[in-house]
Amino acid sequence: LNANKFPVVITTGLNDQNNPLVGSYLYPTATSDIINLALHLQETSDVLLTVSDVLGKVVMTQDLGTISKGENKMFWNVNHLSAGMYHMTLTTSTGRTALKFIKE
Repeated sequence: LNANKFPVVITTGLNDQNNPLVGSYLYPTATSDIINLALHLQETSDVLLTVSDVLGKVVMTQDLGTISKGENKMFWNVNHLSAGMYHMTLTTSTGRTALKFIKE
């Protein structure tokens, strides 16, 4: 699958249409070093990023600060993580989106 065309996105909240992170995605969804994030915000918001392994253990937390409305692109080097599946959770004051990626 092409991660740019078919991103893995799970939104949570009472009304996903109102989630300020709808449309955000990671690419590629499997990587050995760099993971890219396309962060789509419907409104300017403070964003907290948390990465957890499949057992729920938090392996990284980063306060991204105030991010502007619209599309924002970021990247992280994940080569320090062990091989496996991870969940990246992006949280604002009004919603949360969980994205999955595989560290090869």
